[in-house]
Amino acid sequence: MKRSLPFYGFLLITACHAPAHYPAGGYPYPENLSGKDTALYYYPIKDKESRRDSMWDALTNADWRAIGEPNLSLRPMPTDVFRFLYSEALNPTLYIVTMTPALLSVRICTPTNAFGDLPDTSLLDTLERRLIKILARHYPLDEKKTHMPSLRQHYLDSMGHLYPQLYDPVYYIKLRNKEFPHSKPWYSFTIRTIPLKAADFDHLITIINASGYWHLPFKIPCESPPMDGWGYQLEANTAYQYNFVGAGSCDPDTSAFTKACQELVRYAGLDNKIHLVSQIDPQTHREPVVVEDIKLEDVKEPKQPKRKKIKKPHPN
Repeated sequence: MKRSLPFYGFLLITACHAPAHYPAGGYPYPENLSGKDTALYYYPIKDKESRRDSMWDALTNADWRAIGEPNLSLRPMPTDVFRFLYSEALNPTLYIVTMTPALLSVRICTPTNAFGDLPDTSLLDTLERRLIKILARHYPLDEKKTHMPSLRQHYLDSMGHLYPQLYDPVYYIKLRNKEFPHSKPWYSFTIRTIPLKAADFDHLITIINASGYWHLPFKIPCESPPMDGWGYQLEANTAYQYNFVGAGSCDPDTSAFTKACQELVRYAGLDNKIHLVSQIDPQTHREPVVVEDIKLEDVKEPKQPKRKKIKKPHPN
């Protein structure tokens, strides 16, 4: 993969800073890489994810290359690099903050058109359109889904027998790249750099280290994720270790990791746009009151006494 010269110039400017210290943890860099492996942007976690999530990462690698972001997961960069990414479900703007010992680079990526992130299915033939719909919904087909109705499972098995390419991940990636040709830039960029003092870099590294970042799972689970929320991730490339942690919009979220990312957002001047930490007002927030169930007795209306009829006297 070609690396962008501006990014390497950005690294060379910062390479003279004294090395920082990091706790043990994260992931080692891979060895004996083949050509196809270098396309995986989160290589060390590829075998820890589900096959579906791993495929999704593989499908989005072309997007990273298209916007000139380097692969941080394969080998150490000339200097330490931390990359923070933030996006929202209903907002196509992408925020990328890259931190090195002396600089912050802030990229605000705005789509070039309203439908830039939608596939161009006209580039596929009739069969390819049918197969990629199946793959997008049911990949991997050879994993049996316990919730799948038997009739639907029989249909997928039959389609896999008829079109064995449905079991080939390379075919899925080929179709996806065909309908997303990247023939023109997806984003226009606003790029600015912010000089970072050594004390500021040390401060940010200290709170990242203290947050437990190097021992967190690569994906922080959320018990009740919203339908349309946001997502963010922090990658690290240091001399001896790589790390990746992703999280979503869990509410409330006041974890040390989230606060560390919010501090990085503040230094990047984006705290008016990105709000990761749940804001709980102590004046209005009240803990829920638990009320025990009370068994109510059946209440019957008392019987009304019968009213006596009064006989009217007959006139003489």
